[in-house]
Amino acid sequence: MKYEEFKERYKDLIFCPLSYEFPDIDMDKLYSWIDNNRDCEYQHYVNGGGAWSYEEYMTNHTTYPLAFFDSYFLLTGKPGKESVWYKDFAEQFPEFVDFVNSMPIIGEPHFGFVKQKSYEEMGKYNVNRVSNLHVDEMNGFGLRMYVNSNKNNMYFYGLKDGDMIDHGHNYPSKNSIERYNKIDSDNNPVFKDGIQLPNDAFYSRRVATNLKTGTRAFFINGIKAAHYVEHEGTDRKLTFLIMGRQPMEERYDWEKISHDIEQLKLVCPEEFIYYDDLCD
Repeated sequence: MKYEEFKERYKDLIFCPLSYEFPDIDMDKLYSWIDNNRDCEYQHYVNGGGAWSYEEYMTNHTTYPLAFFDSYFLLTGKPGKESVWYKDFAEQFPEFVDFVNSMPIIGEPHFGFVKQKSYEEMGKYNVNRVSNLHVDEMNGFGLRMYVNSNKNNMYFYGLKDGDMIDHGHNYPSKNSIERYNKIDSDNNPVFKDGIQLPNDAFYSRRVATNLKTGTRAFFINGIKAAHYVEHEGTDRKLTFLIMGRQPMEERYDWEKISHDIEQLKLVCPEEFIYYDDLCD
């Protein structure tokens, strides 16, 4: 199946679970590794080179009112180069090597996770304790996995017309607050009764995920909806990023993902979110 066929078939599927199983690992060991590697480079290569230190990452992600995540890119690399596991992660957790190899990724993979900043720390600058309203893969699709999530606290707003590419040309970057959030005269996001509001390009109906288990792989649409996450009040939740480094058209085995989606429609249709669910 070619990407354009997949996109046409699933452009209105905003969110759904996938059947991939999280590896059986010692979670205490993983959390200990995280605590001992908080200087992990945020290996997000900008324009093909360079990486932020943890201190640089923290500085750049506590200067706006919706700083939320610490990021760990464990398997990464510059375009055209072989993916490399960070430090001794692959030796410490060989189960993750097998897990990534089982994913329907074409070419070199890109893998890591985000961890919510502590509830107490966030209160100093992010009093609402929510992430920015954002899109993961603009005008495309992404694979993610929750581990130790105890709430359905991801919320979606549907775009009224067109797709994300059509609505971005006037803004400086795809991550700018102005692109998705409603903002006040001081350029701060607007909340009503504790709920983060989207700008006028989006419908006002907010829809939450409805996953039945706290550890679950899922598929997310970045074509016709944006989303944000509320803090769960725990430091045990992780969100794994399961990505390829190819262009979206060549990133995943679209046939395998389509087969998985169709099977799960029969098993847990109540966990699926569609574009029509987001329209006022």
